[in-house]
Amino acid sequence: MRENKEKPLNLKLEPSVSEAVINSAIDSIILIDRRGIIKMVNPAVIDLFGYTQEELVGNNISMLMPEPDKSRHDGYIKNYLEGGPPKIIGKRREVLARNKNGKSFPVLLAISEANFGNERYFAGTIHDLSELRAIGNQLKESEMQMLHLSANLPVGAVYRIDEELHLNKKIQDIIGYSDEEIKEVNDWFEALMGPKWIEYREMYEKDRRKGFKEIRTYRIKTKSGRYRWVDFAAYSDNKGEVWILHDITPKVLIEQELIALNEDLERRVQEKTLELKDYVLALEETNQKLTSSEEELKQALDSERDLNELKSRFVSTASHEFRTPLSSILSSVDLISMYTTEDQNSKREKHIQKIRKSVKSLTNILNDFLSLGRIEEGNINPVFAEVDMEEILKSIREELRYLEKDEERIQFYINCDNSSFCTDKKILSTILTNLLNNGLKYSSDVVSCELNQKNGQLHIRVTDKGIGIPEEEQKHLFTRFFRAKNAEHIDGTGLGLSIVQKYVEILGGDLDFKSEEGEGTTFQISLTEGPKT
Repeated sequence: MRENKEKPLNLKLEPSVSEAVINSAIDSIILIDRRGIIKMVNPAVIDLFGYTQEELVGNNISMLMPEPDKSRHDGYIKNYLEGGPPKIIGKRREVLARNKNGKSFPVLLAISEANFGNERYFAGTIHDLSELRAIGNQLKESEMQMLHLSANLPVGAVYRIDEELHLNKKIQDIIGYSDEEIKEVNDWFEALMGPKWIEYREMYEKDRRKGFKEIRTYRIKTKSGRYRWVDFAAYSDNKGEVWILHDITPKVLIEQELIALNEDLERRVQEKTLELKDYVLALEETNQKLTSSEEELKQALDSERDLNELKSRFVSTASHEFRTPLSSILSSVDLISMYTTEDQNSKREKHIQKIRKSVKSLTNILNDFLSLGRIEEGNINPVFAEVDMEEILKSIREELRYLEKDEERIQFYINCDNSSFCTDKKILSTILTNLLNNGLKYSSDVVSCELNQKNGQLHIRVTDKGIGIPEEEQKHLFTRFFRAKNAEHIDGTGLGLSIVQKYVEILGGDLDFKSEEGEGTTFQISLTEGPKT
């Protein structure tokens, strides 16, 4: 620093350049002469370096430089003035500056040459890079922290900066490449994606343009040549991209196994469907046989007062009762063939249950007609034997399980010293099944069945809280094919109670009932113990 002070240079500015513009400039502007002496500074210089104008003007510009530039600066100017190449004149370059406190900091320096009269001057524009460098260091530190944090993530993480990839530990384990090895691969996209790399690249570039809004599933190729499946999600900005890759290979392998199992299940369903169709055809054939036996039924019903009316009611009832379950079976069979995937198992099971219920309904209808035929022909001869009442009730519950649905709506009460009773097991089961079946159909509440045995007699009471029987129609209750007006919307042939009454008579018992419309019905049966063989 020179000891003698020089007066500030009094320059006359060009008309197009206002002194106010220089003084209000954001960047620092310094004017020096050919000896490196500061001639003029704007206010931004004072703010940046911490010196006053008096401390700067008249001193060598090297006072604002750290070593080695401080010692070499005068030599730079001399070399240029003697004809040397202009190394920094007219260019921008990053250099270090030094403030009054002795602290060095980065600046962007641009120098231009100016002539005033016979003198040569150099104007320097200085832009402080400290804040920008600090931000850059913070970003680099954040990037290193992010790489450190992602090292132990349970999912694969990849950072793509330009065309360079940085891999965390998990993704290195998945693909088999180390962070250093992936940088040596010429085309990492082709290396990782295998034969489908072109298709995957197009998909990747499309998602990239849209901001990676979707999660994609890719099949990637490992270093060893094996393939793994990953779910791929990404985020990008102007600094780079972050990829998150979740290894779903075990899940995919399980899904593939499930697909194979589902194909096998589909094959078996198709086989069962064909069997069911054969069964349906057999049922239709049975229905045709029933229709063709109209003349035989007509003879069996000769004892009815109005044979024509009875025939009409029989045909109508039989046709309706067969048509409904048959239609349900056919539609369910067709629908089952449409449900071929595993996630449709519940739908297939639903229609299989419909088929079972319809087949059960058809079986009950056929049993009613066959029972009626045997009764009319007088071909029923009871076989009396010791019967375990608890065993019969258990069998009946299983028989009616399809009507109870998921609820235990039948309640049995056995008030007997001895649960065995001598009677015809098959006939007694039919009586109880018909009464409980009606109770479940015509009531949504609990149906109770109470058994009392006393003095060689069995007393049965079956009670429901259903729709009941209108008083004016109760006299027709045991008439074949009779349906009360409030029960016409519920499936039934009108034969059940008629058969019950005949079977009770065959066993030598008594049958009575009490009913109130809207309140429910109670049937009471008294049976005498048959002769033991």
